[in-house]
Amino acid sequence: MNENLPLSYLLGMTVRAHHLEMISLLKKNNSELSPELNVILFLLSLEKLTQQDLANFLMKDKSFILRQIDTLIKKGYVVRETNKQDKRKKLIELTEKGYNTLCTFKNIGNVIEKRIYSGIEKKSLTQFRDTLDKIKKNLDFDHNNPIEKAIKEHSEKINVCKKNTV
Repeated sequence: MNENLPLSYLLGMTVRAHHLEMISLLKKNNSELSPELNVILFLLSLEKLTQQDLANFLMKDKSFILRQIDTLIKKGYVVRETNKQDKRKKLIELTEKGYNTLCTFKNIGNVIEKRIYSGIEKKSLTQFRDTLDKIKKNLDFDHNNPIEKAIKEHSEKINVCKKNTV
């Protein structure tokens, strides 16, 4: 291990390598969606959300999310419906095609995780996760993080996919 390399560089390159591996496996599985669009599908699998909810969760501006949602609608992965409680808001919901694609995405993620965690003891991974969590807290990043809250609230839905498609 080269201790002269900044930790931020190692983290950044690890995230980039993971992203490129995800893109490669998505292409091999003939997915027309990017990892970013798959993250939106993942969030929508937890519950129906508004475009504003997605923008807040992903810390992106609403116009970016609007373009992403429009792409997903055109490709048949999600639908937009009027919120019955507030007619001004539109809820975004997964279609069956979106759900099936999400399952493929989750299976690809599992393949990548097996590869990247190979040879690493569970105890080391737990320590690494704890360290990253502390770093995140030191950066004041986790104040009421809506993604983490939604994942905790809907954890029973996260691993629900009927078939192994990879």
